[in-house]
Amino acid sequence: MGENQKPLGWSYTNESLNAVLAAFRVHGAGVIDKRKNVLAVCGSGDIPFALLEFARQVVVVDNNPAQIDYARKRADYLLKGDYAHFVEPQSEGVYDGEKYCPFLPNKGLRDRYFQDRETIDRIKARLEGLVFCEPQDVFTFLENRNQTFSAIYLSNVLGTFAGNSFRDFRRKMRPVSKRLSYHGRVFMSDADHLFPPDIHWTSLTWHNHLSQEQITLMNKVLKGILIVDKEATYSSRLCELPTWSPIVLTK
Repeated sequence: MGENQKPLGWSYTNESLNAVLAAFRVHGAGVIDKRKNVLAVCGSGDIPFALLEFARQVVVVDNNPAQIDYARKRADYLLKGDYAHFVEPQSEGVYDGEKYCPFLPNKGLRDRYFQDRETIDRIKARLEGLVFCEPQDVFTFLENRNQTFSAIYLSNVLGTFAGNSFRDFRRKMRPVSKRLSYHGRVFMSDADHLFPPDIHWTSLTWHNHLSQEQITLMNKVLKGILIVDKEATYSSRLCELPTWSPIVLTK
Protein backbone atom coordinates (compact mmCIF):
# COMPACT_ATOMS: atom_id res chain seq x y z
CA MET A 1 0.00 0.00 0.00
CA GLY A 2 1.37 3.40 -0.98
CA GLU A 3 2.32 5.92 1.66
CA ASN A 4 -0.72 8.10 1.04
CA GLN A 5 -3.19 5.34 0.18
CA LYS A 6 -6.05 4.74 2.57
CA PRO A 7 -6.36 1.28 4.12
CA LEU A 8 -9.44 -0.86 3.62
CA GLY A 9 -12.11 0.49 5.94
CA TRP A 10 -14.84 -2.14 5.69
CA SER A 11 -14.79 -5.73 4.44
CA TYR A 12 -18.53 -6.06 5.10
CA THR A 13 -21.32 -3.55 5.65
CA ASN A 14 -22.20 -2.56 9.20
CA GLU A 15 -25.44 -1.00 7.98
CA SER A 16 -28.62 -3.01 7.62
CA LEU A 17 -29.21 -4.27 4.08
CA ASN A 18 -32.90 -4.44 4.90
CA ALA A 19 -32.94 -0.77 5.90
CA VAL A 20 -31.51 0.32 2.55
CA LEU A 21 -33.82 -1.93 0.54
CA ALA A 22 -36.81 -0.76 2.55
CA ALA A 23 -35.92 2.86 1.83
CA PHE A 24 -35.92 2.28 -1.93
CA ARG A 25 -38.75 -0.26 -2.17
CA VAL A 26 -41.46 0.89 0.24
CA HIS A 27 -44.58 -1.34 0.13
CA GLY A 28 -43.56 -2.73 -3.26
CA ALA A 29 -43.99 0.64 -4.98
CA GLY A 30 -40.28 1.32 -5.03
CA VAL A 31 -38.01 3.62 -6.97
CA ILE A 32 -35.77 0.79 -8.16
CA ASP A 33 -36.61 -1.62 -10.93
CA LYS A 34 -34.80 -3.30 -13.79
CA ARG A 35 -35.30 -0.24 -16.04
CA LYS A 36 -33.59 2.24 -13.71
CA ASN A 37 -30.10 3.30 -12.66
CA VAL A 38 -28.79 3.54 -9.12
CA LEU A 39 -25.74 5.31 -7.70
CA ALA A 40 -24.12 3.78 -4.63
CA VAL A 41 -21.16 4.58 -2.45
CA CYS A 42 -19.05 1.42 -2.60
CA GLY A 43 -17.88 0.59 0.90
CA SER A 44 -17.43 -3.18 1.08
CA GLY A 45 -19.59 -3.64 -2.01
CA ASP A 46 -22.40 -5.30 -0.04
CA ILE A 47 -24.96 -2.55 -0.64
CA PRO A 48 -24.18 -2.14 -4.38
CA PHE A 49 -24.41 -5.93 -4.88
CA ALA A 50 -27.74 -6.08 -3.06
CA LEU A 51 -29.15 -3.17 -5.10
CA LEU A 52 -27.97 -4.80 -8.32
CA GLU A 53 -30.52 -7.55 -7.81
CA PHE A 54 -33.29 -5.04 -8.48
CA ALA A 55 -31.80 -2.32 -10.73
CA ARG A 56 -30.83 -2.07 -14.39
CA GLN A 57 -27.47 -0.57 -13.51
CA VAL A 58 -25.62 0.24 -10.29
CA VAL A 59 -22.85 2.82 -10.63
CA VAL A 60 -20.33 2.48 -7.80
CA VAL A 61 -18.12 5.28 -6.49
CA ASP A 62 -15.87 5.70 -3.45
CA ASN A 63 -13.07 8.07 -2.50
CA ASN A 64 -11.03 5.15 -1.15
CA PRO A 65 -9.29 3.09 -3.90
CA ALA A 66 -8.97 0.17 -1.48
CA GLN A 67 -12.76 -0.15 -1.26
CA ILE A 68 -13.17 -0.11 -5.04
CA ASP A 69 -10.42 -2.72 -5.48
CA TYR A 70 -11.94 -4.92 -2.79
CA ALA A 71 -15.43 -4.83 -4.35
CA ARG A 72 -13.97 -5.53 -7.81
CA LYS A 73 -12.28 -8.65 -6.46
CA ARG A 74 -15.55 -9.78 -4.93
CA ALA A 75 -17.28 -9.31 -8.28
CA ASP A 76 -14.58 -11.42 -9.93
CA TYR A 77 -15.08 -14.18 -7.36
CA LEU A 78 -18.81 -14.14 -8.01
CA LEU A 79 -18.37 -14.19 -11.79
CA LYS A 80 -16.16 -17.29 -11.44
CA GLY A 81 -18.72 -18.99 -9.23
CA ASP A 82 -16.50 -18.80 -6.14
CA TYR A 83 -19.36 -18.00 -3.80
CA ALA A 84 -17.44 -18.69 -0.60
CA HIS A 85 -14.82 -16.02 -1.34
CA PHE A 86 -17.53 -13.63 -2.50
CA VAL A 87 -19.46 -13.90 0.77
CA GLU A 88 -16.71 -14.26 3.36
CA PRO A 89 -14.42 -11.23 3.91
CA GLN A 90 -10.97 -11.88 2.44
CA SER A 91 -9.34 -8.88 4.09
CA GLU A 92 -9.84 -7.16 7.42
CA GLY A 93 -11.08 -3.60 7.40
CA VAL A 94 -9.98 -1.18 10.07
CA TYR A 95 -13.62 -0.69 11.12
CA ASP A 96 -14.49 -4.40 11.22
CA GLY A 97 -15.01 -6.65 14.21
CA GLU A 98 -15.48 -6.31 17.91
CA LYS A 99 -14.12 -2.76 18.00
CA TYR A 100 -17.49 -1.76 16.58
CA CYS A 101 -19.65 -4.34 18.37
CA PRO A 102 -22.88 -2.26 18.25
CA PHE A 103 -23.03 -3.07 14.54
CA LEU A 104 -22.47 -6.83 14.78
CA PRO A 105 -26.21 -7.68 14.54
CA ASN A 106 -26.15 -6.22 11.03
CA LYS A 107 -23.23 -8.52 10.17
CA GLY A 108 -25.41 -11.55 10.92
CA LEU A 109 -28.23 -10.19 8.74
CA ARG A 110 -25.73 -9.50 5.98
CA ASP A 111 -24.31 -13.03 6.12
CA ARG A 112 -27.74 -14.64 5.89
CA TYR A 113 -28.69 -12.43 2.96
CA PHE A 114 -25.66 -13.35 0.86
CA GLN A 115 -25.67 -17.01 1.87
CA ASP A 116 -28.98 -17.48 0.08
CA ARG A 117 -28.00 -19.23 -3.16
CA GLU A 118 -30.94 -17.92 -5.20
CA THR A 119 -30.11 -14.34 -4.18
CA ILE A 120 -26.47 -14.74 -5.18
CA ASP A 121 -27.45 -16.33 -8.50
CA ARG A 122 -29.71 -13.37 -9.31
CA ILE A 123 -26.93 -10.92 -8.49
CA LYS A 124 -24.43 -12.91 -10.55
CA ALA A 125 -26.77 -12.86 -13.55
CA ARG A 126 -26.80 -9.04 -13.44
CA LEU A 127 -23.07 -8.36 -12.96
CA GLU A 128 -22.82 -6.62 -16.33
CA GLY A 129 -24.90 -3.86 -14.78
CA LEU A 130 -22.30 -3.15 -12.10
CA VAL A 131 -20.15 -0.17 -13.10
CA PHE A 132 -17.08 0.71 -11.02
CA CYS A 133 -15.85 4.29 -11.35
CA GLU A 134 -12.41 5.68 -10.66
CA PRO A 135 -11.97 6.55 -6.98
CA GLN A 136 -13.39 9.98 -6.22
CA ASP A 137 -15.65 11.91 -3.91
CA VAL A 138 -19.31 11.10 -4.58
CA PHE A 139 -20.33 14.77 -4.67
CA THR A 140 -17.60 15.61 -7.19
CA PHE A 141 -18.76 12.65 -9.24
CA LEU A 142 -22.34 13.93 -9.27
CA GLU A 143 -21.25 17.41 -10.30
CA ASN A 144 -19.44 16.01 -13.34
CA ARG A 145 -21.66 13.07 -14.33
CA ASN A 146 -24.37 13.63 -16.93
CA GLN A 147 -26.64 10.83 -15.77
CA THR A 148 -29.87 10.62 -13.81
CA PHE A 149 -30.44 8.11 -11.03
CA SER A 150 -33.69 6.89 -9.49
CA ALA A 151 -31.93 6.08 -6.22
CA ILE A 152 -28.74 7.40 -4.62
CA TYR A 153 -27.16 5.59 -1.67
CA LEU A 154 -24.78 7.88 0.25
CA SER A 155 -24.04 5.62 3.23
CA ASN A 156 -22.63 7.77 6.07
CA VAL A 157 -20.58 10.21 3.98
CA LEU A 158 -22.67 13.07 5.36
CA GLY A 159 -21.83 12.09 8.91
CA THR A 160 -18.58 13.96 8.32
CA PHE A 161 -20.62 17.16 8.42
CA ALA A 162 -21.31 16.75 12.12
CA GLY A 163 -20.81 20.11 13.75
CA ASN A 164 -20.59 21.96 10.44
CA SER A 165 -23.12 24.39 9.10
CA PHE A 166 -26.31 23.41 7.30
CA ARG A 167 -25.14 25.77 4.55
CA ASP A 168 -22.37 23.28 3.69
CA PHE A 169 -24.89 20.45 3.77
CA ARG A 170 -27.23 22.27 1.38
CA ARG A 171 -24.32 22.99 -0.97
CA LYS A 172 -23.34 19.32 -1.03
CA MET A 173 -26.90 18.22 -1.73
CA ARG A 174 -27.37 20.43 -4.79
CA PRO A 175 -25.60 18.06 -7.23
CA VAL A 176 -27.41 15.14 -5.57
CA SER A 177 -30.75 16.74 -6.38
CA LYS A 178 -29.61 17.64 -9.89
CA ARG A 179 -28.85 13.99 -10.74
CA LEU A 180 -31.86 12.50 -8.94
CA SER A 181 -34.94 11.73 -11.00
CA TYR A 182 -38.28 13.13 -9.85
CA HIS A 183 -39.80 10.97 -7.10
CA GLY A 184 -36.42 9.27 -6.70
CA ARG A 185 -34.91 8.75 -3.26
CA VAL A 186 -31.64 9.49 -1.48
CA PHE A 187 -30.53 7.32 1.44
CA MET A 188 -28.07 8.62 4.01
CA SER A 189 -27.12 7.03 7.32
CA ASP A 190 -25.71 8.58 10.48
CA ALA A 191 -27.88 11.51 9.50
CA ASP A 192 -28.99 12.61 12.96
CA HIS A 193 -25.52 14.04 13.53
CA LEU A 194 -26.38 16.75 11.03
CA PHE A 195 -28.71 18.28 13.59
CA PRO A 196 -27.78 20.44 16.58
CA PRO A 197 -27.26 18.31 19.72
CA ASP A 198 -30.58 19.20 21.36
CA ILE A 199 -32.49 18.12 18.24
CA HIS A 200 -30.21 15.16 17.51
CA TRP A 201 -30.92 13.48 20.83
CA THR A 202 -34.67 13.88 20.36
CA SER A 203 -34.59 11.19 17.68
CA LEU A 204 -32.69 8.71 19.85
CA THR A 205 -35.05 9.34 22.75
CA TRP A 206 -38.05 8.36 20.66
CA HIS A 207 -36.82 4.90 19.69
CA ASN A 208 -35.09 5.89 16.49
CA HIS A 209 -38.09 7.76 15.10
CA LEU A 210 -37.45 10.98 13.20
CA SER A 211 -39.11 13.79 15.11
CA GLN A 212 -41.33 16.40 13.48
CA GLU A 213 -38.85 19.03 14.63
CA GLN A 214 -36.11 17.29 12.67
CA ILE A 215 -38.30 16.92 9.58
CA THR A 216 -39.29 20.59 9.65
CA LEU A 217 -35.70 21.74 10.04
CA MET A 218 -34.37 19.43 7.30
CA ASN A 219 -37.08 20.53 4.86
CA LYS A 220 -36.33 24.17 5.64
CA VAL A 221 -32.61 23.70 4.99
CA LEU A 222 -33.24 21.82 1.73
CA LYS A 223 -36.14 23.98 0.52
CA GLY A 224 -36.34 23.92 -3.27
CA ILE A 225 -33.88 21.01 -3.49
CA LEU A 226 -35.15 17.93 -1.65
CA ILE A 227 -37.62 17.01 1.09
CA VAL A 228 -37.75 14.31 3.74
CA ASP A 229 -39.65 11.18 2.65
CA LYS A 230 -41.31 10.41 5.97
CA GLU A 231 -42.76 7.03 4.99
CA ALA A 232 -39.52 5.72 3.51
CA THR A 233 -37.51 7.03 6.46
CA TYR A 234 -39.85 5.35 8.92
CA SER A 235 -39.71 2.04 7.03
CA SER A 236 -35.92 2.20 6.91
CA ARG A 237 -35.52 3.02 10.60
CA LEU A 238 -37.68 0.05 11.57
CA CYS A 239 -34.95 -2.15 10.05
CA GLU A 240 -31.91 -0.30 11.37
CA LEU A 241 -30.03 0.13 14.64
CA PRO A 242 -30.57 3.54 16.29
CA THR A 243 -26.86 4.29 15.92
CA TRP A 244 -27.18 4.71 12.16
CA SER A 245 -30.38 6.82 12.19
CA PRO A 246 -31.00 6.85 8.40
CA ILE A 247 -32.92 9.58 6.64
CA VAL A 248 -34.47 9.24 3.18
CA LEU A 249 -34.97 12.27 0.97
CA THR A 250 -36.99 12.63 -2.20
CA LYS A 251 -37.49 15.10 -5.03
